[in-house]
This record gives sequence, structure tokens and C-alpha cells, in this order.
Amino acid sequence: MREGRADGRPSRVGDAVGRIGRRIARGIGPVAWVAAVAVPVGLFVWSRMVGQGSLRLATPWALAVGLGAVLVLVVEGYLDFPRSTRFAYSLGSLAGTLRPSIWVRARHLPMALRTVSIALLALALARPQDTSRREGTEVEGIDIVMVLDMSRSMAAEDMGGPRIEAAKATILDFVRGRQTDRVGIVVFGREAYTLCPLTLDYSVLQSVVSGLQLGQVDGQGTAIGNAVGTALNRLRGSTARSRIMILVTDGDSNTGNISPDEAAEFAQTLGVRVYTILIGTSEQAAVTIGTDAFGLSIRQPGRYYPINPELLQRMASRTGGEYARATSRAELEDQIRRIDRLERSKLQDISVQYAERFHEALIAGLFLLGVDLTLRATRMRRFP
Repeated sequence: MREGRADGRPSRVGDAVGRIGRRIARGIGPVAWVAAVAVPVGLFVWSRMVGQGSLRLATPWALAVGLGAVLVLVVEGYLDFPRSTRFAYSLGSLAGTLRPSIWVRARHLPMALRTVSIALLALALARPQDTSRREGTEVEGIDIVMVLDMSRSMAAEDMGGPRIEAAKATILDFVRGRQTDRVGIVVFGREAYTLCPLTLDYSVLQSVVSGLQLGQVDGQGTAIGNAVGTALNRLRGSTARSRIMILVTDGDSNTGNISPDEAAEFAQTLGVRVYTILIGTSEQAAVTIGTDAFGLSIRQPGRYYPINPELLQRMASRTGGEYARATSRAELEDQIRRIDRLERSKLQDISVQYAERFHEALIAGLFLLGVDLTLRATRMRRFP
């Protein structure tokens, strides 16, 4: 097939090739302008949004709005056929000497601005969030059972007063510091009893602890195994992420139908950590046995109360807890505070704080849209 006719006019094939070439040229122009606007604006917005971490989209489905940008590109770019309006010139040669102005060359700029602005607004709707901020937060929901020895030896006065009073005061201070933890109280001597089940009613806890007196339970023995078993019954149905038991005693286990080692094995099975605290300065301590005619305390010195720190160490180690020794009220308070800090550090979550960063994309998108509308209404207004 010939590429031209004898009279010098192009053939139909030449016309088709020419039309395709012009169509491609018209298509490249809009894309180039969109790229020229999108690249610098995108880099600027991205640098403003991203912190030390990375971005996540809270509502990624909103990116579908960005399809509107593609629609604008297609409608105003590829389908932007030449207008049919014609102007009459008195001299045809004069028209051939005219060169397109900068505004004519930038005729695709408004379309590029609108395309990029729609894409930025879609990104803003998707709510980009910076994940660089990470903070440690304490997990709520620790269930704690305080297990208090009330055997006769707790009357020994080697901790600035009777041991039982030092233990009561320390437990009261501990309860006052609670906010979201459930706390229960188990007391024991020859037998073990639940004084208060797990509760968030701290006023009730303080009331029952304040009213504790030696003699309310049979103090003719120290049933540590039974006490731990009773506390485990309180914790068995707990769904808290941390379940612990704080055992405060001053002696050796010498009665009960559950041995301390068996009780520790049960605690290990249930995932309950047992923290043991042995209080008292020694196995011999003075005990007030009454008052004289003048109301002064009659103290019986040198009463022997056997202790077994190895047993308490074994129980704590087996269950994942810790053993401690306290010879004064201050030391007892320090040990319980340390247990509290230790448990909370085990449950500390590193949470990601999502910082909203859609503002940068929103502001940039609205700015470009405003420039687009301004140009279309003024210098780059098109007729017809």
C-alpha cells in the first residue's frame, strides 16, 4: 500500500497514524503535569507525616475516593479533544507566526492540581497515623490474696510492737494504694479461714483488717498448707492476667491436712505465684501475757517460736514468686511494695500511641484545590 497519493495529499493510513500520534502526545502532556505536581507535593507531605516509626491507615477503605483523581485525569486529559471554536484572522500568515504563551503551555496545570488534591483528600480520609510513639502502660486486673498468720507467736513484740499489729498496718497501707486490683484476705492459725473474698470494695477490706485481733482464730498451731489451699480456692475462678498470693508468717508449719509443699504444687498448677515473707527478728521474742495492778504490760521474754525459712523459700521458688525476710515494720512495708512493683513490671505492656497525621494531607489537598479553582476562575479560564 502506498503511503501517499499522486496529488501529494497523505493517504488514509497516514491520516490514521497522525491521529494516533496526536492522541498519544495529548495523553502524555496531562500525565507529565500530574507527575510534576504530585512528586514534590507527595515528598513534602510524606516527610511531614512520617515520624520515627511508620504509618498505618485507620480507614484504608477511604482510599477508594482516590479513584476520583483517576477519573479527573481521564476526563480532563485523555478525553480533552480539541474545541470546535475557531477565530478568523485577516492574514493567515500572521497566525502562523504566533507562539503559544506560558499559560497555553501550562493548560494542563489546573487538571494536575485537581487530580493531586483529590488524591490527597482521599489519603486524609484514610486517616494516616504515625506509630512512632510507644509507651509502657500497666495492665489492670491483678488479683491478690493476702494470707496472714494469726497464731500465738504473732503476739511477739520485736517489730516496734506486736507482729500482728505491724502486719495489719502494712496490709492497710497496701490496700489504700489499690485502684483497680481485687484483693482478698485469708487468716490462719490452726485452721484457715477466708476473712474477705476478692473485692474492689477497699473500705470493707480496711474495716475487717482493722478489726482483727489475736484469738479470733485458734492460734494453737500454724497451718501454712491449709492457708495456701484456702487462698487458692479464692483465686481458682479468677480470670485476671496476674494472680498472686502474699503469705505473711512468723513460724513453721506444724499442723493442717495439706502440707505446704503440696499446696505449692497446686499453686504452680493453677499459675498462681506465691510470695512468702518471714517476719520477726529471731525465734525468741518477748510476749505480753497480761497487765499488772498498775495497768502495765507483763512481758514473758525468751519465748521460743521455731521458723523454717527453707520451706518458705521452696514454696516461693516453685511457684515463680520470691521469698523475703522482714525484721521491722519498715522492712515489711518495703518488701510488699517491692512485690507490687515486680508484678506490675511483669504485666507492663508496650502500647503503640497512634498520632493522627491526616492534617498534612488535608491541608495540602485543600490548598491545591484552592489554587486550581482560582486559576480556573481567573487567568486560565477557558472559553467556551
